[in-house]
Amino acid sequence: MPAVTREFSRTERLLLRFQVYGPAGATAAVTMQLLNQQGIVMAALPSPTATTNNAYEAEVGLGPLPAGSYLIEIDAISAGRRRGRSWRSG
Repeated sequence: MPAVTREFSRTERLLLRFQVYGPAGATAAVTMQLLNQQGIVMAALPSPTATTNNAYEAEVGLGPLPAGSYLIEIDAISAGRRRGRSWRSG
């Protein structure tokens, strides 16, 4: 599981960019959630926008979040199969 340790101020916004791969011609439904340090879901995040070449991006504002460590979970579902990846942000 990739992990990045960084500190952000509450006035910053995260720009998440990632690619999703699956069977040829399959379209993935991509969702994101914000989890706390214990892995408990705190909130569903807006769905990312599909760009080009299986790429997606989303912007997340940090203003409403109290100081702490969080996990952003990204799930891609295609043809009944689910693959999830998580990135930790401090």
